Amino acid sequence: MANEARAVAKSLGSLKQAQKAVVGGVEPAENLQDVLEAYGEELAVALEQSVVPAVLDRLRRGAAVIDPHELARRMLAVTPAPAPLNKMAEQVGPTFYDTTGVTVVLAGAGQDPLSKQAIEHRRRRNTILALQTSDHRWIYPTWQFQDRTVMPELVEVLAVFRGHPAWSVATWLTTPSAEFDAQTAVDRLQKPDGLDEVLRAARHTAARWAA
Repeated sequence: MANEARAVAKSLGSLKQAQKAVVGGVEPAENLQDVLEAYGEELAVALEQSVVPAVLDRLRRGAAVIDPHELARRMLAVTPAPAPLNKMAEQVGPTFYDTTGVTVVLAGAGQDPLSKQAIEHRRRRNTILALQTSDHRWIYPTWQFQDRTVMPELVEVLAVFRGHPAWSVATWLTTPSAEFDAQTAVDRLQKPDGLDEVLRAARHTAARWAA
């Protein structure tokens, strides 16, 4: 299992390298290899100390054996997806899953990933915050997921904004406002009594946008 952990770390290191190459990463070329090696080593340690013991514990308790390559694939699936290089994406993310990642995140523990059609159904019902990029990819801010589901409070807010542009909704959710004492709507949704307050503000905003 330790060897498998190192293999996953190597794969993730390659992914990181590829992503930096595509976006023209900020690391100077002479330092990039050192950064990647350090990243891979740290990840290998984390996998051996956290992932491998957890997998072994589940096996001892009777869980089905999962192929190591399938485990690696699912772990890679929930690695944050490349995000658009703009300030709006930095604000509403800053990290995102792609659709494949969401199929894994929303699956029950130990369950097979959901189908992409199931995620599309959620997009159409507006029960997930899905943003389409200029190159027609779907990305999903990672902060909306808790305990393998979309925050129930967020789903209620999204229902208020049904029919409005998703990027506008995401920006509203993540912009500090005097209405929320300089916090964001997302911040307020984390509070026990925050949902009603956010829903009132959302209804007012949605009505103003529709006017």
